[in-house]
Amino acid sequence: MKPTASSISLTDLPYDPIAAAIDHKFEEIRFTGQQAFAAHDGALASQLADQEYHSKVTHALQQKMDATERENARLLHGVQTLLSQVADLRAQTTTISGATTTTINCGSKEAWEGSNRALALVTVDITVPRAYKMQIQVLPLQTFEGASDVDTVYLFLKQLDKRIRLLHTFNDIQKIEFAISYTSGTANRWATDEWYMSCRTISWLQFVADFKKRRVSANAPVMYLRKIKDPTILSTINHVSLTTGGINLETLLKYTATLIVRKLAGQPVKPSPSTATQPSTKEGNRSTLPSYRASKKGNKVSVNAIDSTISDSESTTEAVQAIADTKPQKPRSPQYPVRRCFFCDDPTHIQVDCEAKKELMSRLKAGKV
Repeated sequence: MKPTASSISLTDLPYDPIAAAIDHKFEEIRFTGQQAFAAHDGALASQLADQEYHSKVTHALQQKMDATERENARLLHGVQTLLSQVADLRAQTTTISGATTTTINCGSKEAWEGSNRALALVTVDITVPRAYKMQIQVLPLQTFEGASDVDTVYLFLKQLDKRIRLLHTFNDIQKIEFAISYTSGTANRWATDEWYMSCRTISWLQFVADFKKRRVSANAPVMYLRKIKDPTILSTINHVSLTTGGINLETLLKYTATLIVRKLAGQPVKPSPSTATQPSTKEGNRSTLPSYRASKKGNKVSVNAIDSTISDSESTTEAVQAIADTKPQKPRSPQYPVRRCFFCDDPTHIQVDCEAKKELMSRLKAGKV
Protein backbone atom coordinates (compact mmCIF):
# COMPACT_ATOMS: atom_id res chain seq x y z
CA MET A 1 0.00 0.00 0.00
CA LYS A 2 1.34 3.37 -1.10
CA PRO A 3 1.38 6.25 1.39
CA THR A 4 -0.77 9.30 0.54
CA ALA A 5 0.14 13.09 0.84
CA SER A 6 -2.11 13.55 3.83
CA SER A 7 -0.63 10.70 5.71
CA ILE A 8 2.94 12.00 5.26
CA SER A 9 4.05 14.40 8.01
CA LEU A 10 6.58 17.17 7.61
CA THR A 11 8.95 15.50 9.94
CA ASP A 12 9.04 12.52 7.75
CA LEU A 13 10.13 14.58 4.72
CA PRO A 14 13.77 15.12 4.18
CA TYR A 15 15.10 18.75 4.73
CA ASP A 16 15.10 20.73 1.53
CA PRO A 17 16.98 24.05 1.61
CA ILE A 18 15.13 25.47 -1.38
CA ALA A 19 11.77 24.80 0.18
CA ALA A 20 13.00 26.34 3.44
CA ALA A 21 14.13 29.48 1.55
CA ILE A 22 10.83 29.78 -0.23
CA ASP A 23 8.94 29.36 3.03
CA HIS A 24 11.09 32.04 4.71
CA LYS A 25 10.44 34.39 1.82
CA PHE A 26 6.72 33.86 2.10
CA GLU A 27 6.91 34.64 5.82
CA GLU A 28 8.78 37.86 5.05
CA ILE A 29 6.18 38.84 2.46
CA ARG A 30 3.39 38.03 4.92
CA PHE A 31 5.05 40.21 7.62
CA THR A 32 5.63 43.08 5.21
CA GLY A 33 1.99 42.95 4.17
CA GLN A 34 0.86 43.11 7.78
CA GLN A 35 3.10 46.15 8.38
CA ALA A 36 1.74 47.80 5.26
CA PHE A 37 -1.84 47.23 6.39
CA ALA A 38 -1.03 48.69 9.85
CA ALA A 39 0.64 51.77 8.29
CA HIS A 40 -2.30 52.25 5.95
CA ASP A 41 -4.78 52.06 8.81
CA GLY A 42 -2.74 54.61 10.84
CA ALA A 43 -2.47 57.07 7.91
CA LEU A 44 -6.17 56.69 7.19
CA ALA A 45 -7.06 57.41 10.82
CA SER A 46 -4.78 60.49 10.87
CA GLN A 47 -6.28 61.76 7.62
CA LEU A 48 -9.79 61.32 8.94
CA ALA A 49 -8.85 63.20 12.14
CA ASP A 50 -7.33 66.07 10.12
CA GLN A 51 -10.37 66.21 7.91
CA GLU A 52 -12.65 66.42 10.92
CA TYR A 53 -10.49 69.18 12.48
CA HIS A 54 -10.45 71.19 9.25
CA SER A 55 -14.18 70.87 8.90
CA LYS A 56 -14.65 72.22 12.44
CA VAL A 57 -12.27 75.17 11.80
CA THR A 58 -14.04 75.93 8.53
CA HIS A 59 -17.39 75.94 10.27
CA ALA A 60 -16.10 78.30 12.99
CA LEU A 61 -14.58 80.68 10.45
CA GLN A 62 -17.79 80.66 8.47
CA GLN A 63 -19.72 81.65 11.58
CA LYS A 64 -17.25 84.50 12.28
CA MET A 65 -17.51 85.71 8.70
CA ASP A 66 -21.29 85.75 8.92
CA ALA A 67 -21.12 87.74 12.18
CA THR A 68 -18.62 90.18 10.60
CA GLU A 69 -20.87 90.69 7.60
CA ARG A 70 -23.79 91.47 9.89
CA GLU A 71 -21.61 93.92 11.88
CA ASN A 72 -20.43 95.59 8.67
CA ALA A 73 -24.01 95.94 7.53
CA ARG A 74 -24.94 97.54 10.87
CA LEU A 75 -21.97 99.94 10.74
CA LEU A 76 -22.76 100.87 7.16
CA HIS A 77 -26.29 101.72 8.19
CA GLY A 78 -24.93 103.78 11.11
CA VAL A 79 -22.55 105.68 8.83
CA GLN A 80 -25.37 106.49 6.46
CA THR A 81 -27.42 107.75 9.40
CA LEU A 82 -24.52 109.93 10.60
CA LEU A 83 -24.00 111.35 7.12
CA SER A 84 -27.65 112.31 6.95
CA GLN A 85 -27.39 113.95 10.40
CA VAL A 86 -24.26 115.85 9.33
CA ALA A 87 -26.07 117.10 6.25
CA ASP A 88 -28.96 118.28 8.43
CA LEU A 89 -26.58 120.02 10.86
CA ARG A 90 -24.75 121.76 8.04
CA ALA A 91 -28.04 122.98 6.70
CA GLN A 92 -28.95 124.38 10.16
CA THR A 93 -25.50 125.85 10.99
CA THR A 94 -24.69 129.48 10.22
CA THR A 95 -21.22 130.14 8.83
CA ILE A 96 -19.35 132.62 11.03
CA SER A 97 -17.27 135.32 9.33
CA GLY A 98 -15.72 138.40 10.94
CA ALA A 99 -17.75 139.62 13.90
CA THR A 100 -20.96 137.85 12.97
CA THR A 101 -22.84 136.64 16.02
CA THR A 102 -23.96 133.01 16.11
CA THR A 103 -26.98 132.35 18.31
CA ILE A 104 -26.80 129.03 20.16
CA ASN A 105 -29.28 128.26 22.91
CA CYS A 106 -26.74 126.39 25.04
CA GLY A 107 -28.87 126.74 28.16
CA SER A 108 -31.58 124.46 26.88
CA LYS A 109 -31.58 120.74 27.60
CA GLU A 110 -31.96 119.76 23.94
CA ALA A 111 -28.69 121.50 23.03
CA TRP A 112 -26.69 119.04 25.16
CA GLU A 113 -28.39 115.81 24.02
CA GLY A 114 -28.12 113.65 20.93
CA SER A 115 -26.85 115.13 17.70
CA ASN A 116 -27.33 118.73 18.93
CA ARG A 117 -24.41 118.27 21.33
CA ALA A 118 -22.07 119.07 18.44
CA LEU A 119 -23.42 122.62 18.42
CA ALA A 120 -22.79 123.18 22.12
CA LEU A 121 -19.48 121.31 22.45
CA VAL A 122 -17.48 122.48 19.45
CA THR A 123 -13.69 122.48 19.36
CA VAL A 124 -12.60 126.06 18.64
CA ASP A 125 -9.22 126.70 17.05
CA ILE A 126 -7.53 129.68 18.74
CA THR A 127 -4.11 129.21 17.17
CA VAL A 128 -2.56 132.63 16.63
CA PRO A 129 -1.58 133.16 12.97
CA ARG A 130 2.12 133.37 12.31
CA ALA A 131 1.79 136.94 11.03
CA TYR A 132 0.52 138.13 14.45
CA LYS A 133 2.48 135.82 16.76
CA MET A 134 5.38 138.23 17.33
CA GLN A 135 3.07 141.17 18.10
CA ILE A 136 1.01 139.06 20.51
CA GLN A 137 4.10 137.91 22.40
CA VAL A 138 5.32 141.49 22.86
CA LEU A 139 2.09 142.66 24.50
CA PRO A 140 2.04 141.88 28.24
CA LEU A 141 -0.92 139.91 29.55
CA GLN A 142 -1.03 138.07 32.86
CA THR A 143 -3.49 135.34 33.78
CA PHE A 144 -6.59 136.67 35.54
CA GLU A 145 -7.43 134.62 38.62
CA GLY A 146 -10.66 136.33 39.68
CA ALA A 147 -9.70 139.54 41.49
CA SER A 148 -12.44 142.08 42.26
CA ASP A 149 -10.21 145.16 42.32
CA VAL A 150 -11.30 147.73 39.74
CA ASP A 151 -7.77 148.58 38.60
CA THR A 152 -6.84 144.90 38.17
CA VAL A 153 -10.01 144.09 36.22
CA TYR A 154 -9.72 147.03 33.85
CA LEU A 155 -6.00 146.50 33.36
CA PHE A 156 -6.69 142.90 32.33
CA LEU A 157 -9.48 143.97 29.97
CA LYS A 158 -7.31 146.71 28.48
CA GLN A 159 -4.43 144.35 27.79
CA LEU A 160 -6.82 141.73 26.46
CA ASP A 161 -8.48 144.28 24.18
CA LYS A 162 -5.11 145.12 22.61
CA ARG A 163 -4.59 141.48 21.69
CA ILE A 164 -8.13 141.05 20.41
CA ARG A 165 -7.72 144.09 18.16
CA LEU A 166 -4.70 142.44 16.57
CA LEU A 167 -6.64 139.20 16.06
CA HIS A 168 -9.35 140.89 14.02
CA THR A 169 -9.71 137.76 11.88
CA PHE A 170 -11.09 135.80 14.87
CA ASN A 171 -14.83 135.40 15.17
CA ASP A 172 -16.73 135.95 18.41
CA ILE A 173 -16.41 132.34 19.65
CA GLN A 174 -12.65 132.33 18.99
CA LYS A 175 -12.26 135.65 20.83
CA ILE A 176 -14.17 134.28 23.83
CA GLU A 177 -12.12 131.08 23.95
CA PHE A 178 -8.91 133.12 23.58
CA ALA A 179 -9.94 135.27 26.56
CA ILE A 180 -10.91 132.22 28.65
CA SER A 181 -7.47 130.71 28.02
CA TYR A 182 -5.98 133.61 30.00
CA THR A 183 -8.19 133.01 33.05
CA SER A 184 -7.86 130.60 35.94
CA GLY A 185 -9.51 129.85 39.27
CA THR A 186 -12.96 131.32 39.85
CA ALA A 187 -12.83 133.38 36.66
CA ASN A 188 -12.31 130.30 34.50
CA ARG A 189 -15.00 128.31 36.34
CA TRP A 190 -17.46 131.18 35.93
CA ALA A 191 -16.81 131.38 32.16
CA THR A 192 -16.93 127.65 31.44
CA ASP A 193 -19.50 126.42 33.97
CA GLU A 194 -21.87 129.37 34.47
CA TRP A 195 -21.66 131.76 31.54
CA TYR A 196 -21.66 129.15 28.77
CA MET A 197 -24.60 127.32 30.33
CA SER A 198 -26.72 130.43 30.95
CA CYS A 199 -25.92 132.49 27.86
CA ARG A 200 -28.50 133.00 25.15
CA THR A 201 -26.43 134.85 22.56
CA ILE A 202 -22.74 134.04 22.28
CA SER A 203 -20.99 137.28 21.33
CA TRP A 204 -17.76 138.97 22.32
CA LEU A 205 -19.45 142.18 23.47
CA GLN A 206 -21.89 140.21 25.63
CA PHE A 207 -19.02 138.29 27.20
CA VAL A 208 -17.13 141.49 28.09
CA ALA A 209 -20.30 143.10 29.48
CA ASP A 210 -21.11 140.05 31.63
CA PHE A 211 -17.49 139.84 32.77
CA LYS A 212 -17.55 143.46 33.96
CA LYS A 213 -20.92 142.95 35.59
CA ARG A 214 -19.59 139.90 37.42
CA ARG A 215 -16.27 141.40 38.58
CA VAL A 216 -17.06 145.10 39.10
CA SER A 217 -19.58 146.15 41.74
CA ALA A 218 -22.39 148.59 41.01
CA ASN A 219 -21.02 151.30 43.33
CA ALA A 220 -17.49 151.10 41.88
CA PRO A 221 -17.66 154.70 40.46
CA VAL A 222 -18.51 156.08 43.90
CA MET A 223 -15.71 154.11 45.55
CA TYR A 224 -13.21 155.20 42.92
CA LEU A 225 -14.33 158.86 43.16
CA ARG A 226 -13.62 158.82 46.90
CA LYS A 227 -9.99 157.95 46.19
CA ILE A 228 -9.44 161.23 44.34
CA LYS A 229 -7.94 163.76 46.76
CA ASP A 230 -7.14 166.61 44.36
CA PRO A 231 -9.89 169.28 44.72
CA THR A 232 -9.38 170.65 41.20
CA ILE A 233 -9.75 167.27 39.52
CA LEU A 234 -12.63 166.35 41.83
CA SER A 235 -14.55 169.56 41.06
CA THR A 236 -13.93 169.16 37.32
CA ILE A 237 -15.27 165.59 37.32
CA ASN A 238 -18.29 166.61 39.40
CA HIS A 239 -18.99 169.43 36.95
CA VAL A 240 -18.81 167.03 34.02
CA SER A 241 -21.08 164.59 35.81
CA LEU A 242 -23.70 167.28 36.46
CA THR A 243 -23.45 168.64 32.93
CA THR A 244 -23.70 165.35 31.07
CA GLY A 245 -26.19 163.69 33.41
CA GLY A 246 -23.71 161.32 35.05
CA ILE A 247 -20.66 159.33 33.98
CA ASN A 248 -19.90 155.66 34.22
CA LEU A 249 -16.79 153.99 35.58
CA GLU A 250 -14.95 153.80 32.27
CA THR A 251 -15.44 157.51 31.57
CA LEU A 252 -14.42 158.35 35.12
CA LEU A 253 -11.17 156.41 34.76
CA LYS A 254 -10.39 158.04 31.43
CA TYR A 255 -11.11 161.59 32.62
CA THR A 256 -9.16 161.13 35.84
CA ALA A 257 -6.07 159.84 34.05
CA THR A 258 -6.25 162.66 31.47
CA LEU A 259 -6.60 165.41 34.08
CA ILE A 260 -3.79 164.01 36.25
CA VAL A 261 -1.38 163.80 33.34
CA ARG A 262 -2.24 167.31 32.12
CA LYS A 263 -1.90 168.81 35.56
CA LEU A 264 1.45 167.19 36.27
CA ALA A 265 2.70 168.18 32.83
CA GLY A 266 1.87 171.85 33.59
CA GLN A 267 3.85 171.92 36.81
CA PRO A 268 7.46 173.22 36.74
CA VAL A 269 9.94 170.42 36.36
CA LYS A 270 13.04 170.36 38.53
CA PRO A 271 16.27 169.58 36.70
CA SER A 272 17.52 166.11 37.32
CA PRO A 273 20.82 165.93 39.24
CA SER A 274 22.07 163.19 36.97
CA THR A 275 21.52 165.23 33.81
CA ALA A 276 22.76 168.51 35.32
CA THR A 277 26.15 167.15 36.41
CA GLN A 278 26.70 164.84 33.47
CA PRO A 279 29.45 166.18 31.16
CA SER A 280 28.76 166.58 27.50
CA THR A 281 30.65 164.27 25.17
CA LYS A 282 30.93 164.02 21.46
CA GLU A 283 28.81 160.89 21.35
CA GLY A 284 26.41 162.12 24.05
CA ASN A 285 23.00 163.68 23.79
CA ARG A 286 23.01 166.20 20.98
CA SER A 287 20.17 168.18 22.51
CA THR A 288 22.40 169.17 25.46
CA LEU A 289 25.07 170.73 23.22
CA PRO A 290 24.80 174.50 22.64
CA SER A 291 24.95 174.15 18.85
CA TYR A 292 22.05 171.69 18.80
CA ARG A 293 19.78 173.26 21.38
CA ALA A 294 16.34 173.98 20.00
CA SER A 295 14.74 177.35 20.39
CA LYS A 296 11.38 175.69 21.07
CA LYS A 297 10.20 175.80 24.66
CA GLY A 298 7.90 173.38 26.39
CA ASN A 299 4.16 173.74 26.02
CA LYS A 300 2.50 175.77 28.72
CA VAL A 301 -0.28 173.61 30.09
CA SER A 302 -2.94 174.76 32.48
CA VAL A 303 -6.04 173.14 34.03
CA ASN A 304 -9.16 175.19 33.42
CA ALA A 305 -12.70 174.59 34.54
CA ILE A 306 -15.17 173.18 32.05
CA ASP A 307 -17.57 175.68 30.53
CA SER A 308 -21.10 175.07 31.70
CA THR A 309 -22.54 176.12 28.33
CA ILE A 310 -21.57 172.88 26.59
CA SER A 311 -24.33 171.74 24.28
CA ASP A 312 -25.88 168.29 24.66
CA SER A 313 -25.13 167.45 21.05
CA GLU A 314 -21.39 167.48 21.67
CA SER A 315 -19.74 164.23 22.61
CA THR A 316 -18.66 163.43 26.14
CA THR A 317 -15.01 163.49 25.14
CA GLU A 318 -15.24 167.08 23.89
CA ALA A 319 -16.92 168.07 27.16
CA VAL A 320 -13.76 167.43 29.12
CA GLN A 321 -11.37 169.59 27.11
CA ALA A 322 -10.27 171.30 30.30
CA ILE A 323 -6.73 171.76 29.08
CA ALA A 324 -5.73 174.71 26.95
CA ASP A 325 -2.44 174.14 25.17
CA THR A 326 -0.56 177.14 23.90
CA LYS A 327 1.06 176.37 20.58
CA PRO A 328 4.62 177.73 20.51
CA GLN A 329 6.22 179.23 17.48
CA LYS A 330 7.80 176.89 15.02
CA PRO A 331 11.55 176.65 15.65
CA ARG A 332 14.13 177.16 13.07
CA SER A 333 15.09 174.12 11.09
CA PRO A 334 17.66 172.27 13.25
CA GLN A 335 20.39 170.22 11.74
CA TYR A 336 19.27 167.13 13.67
CA PRO A 337 15.89 166.13 15.17
CA VAL A 338 15.59 167.21 18.77
CA ARG A 339 14.85 164.47 21.29
CA ARG A 340 11.94 165.27 23.58
CA CYS A 341 10.31 163.73 26.62
CA PHE A 342 7.37 161.53 25.56
CA PHE A 343 5.55 162.36 28.79
CA CYS A 344 5.63 166.18 28.97
CA ASP A 345 7.12 167.02 25.53
CA ASP A 346 10.02 168.95 27.10
CA PRO A 347 13.23 169.02 25.01
CA THR A 348 15.49 169.54 28.06
CA HIS A 349 15.27 165.91 29.21
CA ILE A 350 14.04 162.44 28.23
CA GLN A 351 11.27 160.32 29.70
CA VAL A 352 13.60 158.41 32.04
CA ASP A 353 14.54 161.63 33.85
CA CYS A 354 11.05 163.19 33.81
CA GLU A 355 10.14 164.44 37.26
CA ALA A 356 6.46 164.84 36.34
CA LYS A 357 6.18 161.15 35.49
CA LYS A 358 8.02 160.15 38.70
CA GLU A 359 5.69 162.32 40.77
CA LEU A 360 2.62 160.83 39.06
CA MET A 361 3.78 157.28 39.68
CA SER A 362 4.56 158.05 43.34
CA ARG A 363 1.08 159.53 43.82
CA LEU A 364 -0.59 156.58 42.17
CA LYS A 365 1.31 154.12 44.37
CA ALA A 366 0.53 156.11 47.51
CA GLY A 367 -3.14 156.49 46.58
CA LYS A 368 -3.06 160.27 46.87
CA VAL A 369 -4.75 160.91 43.52
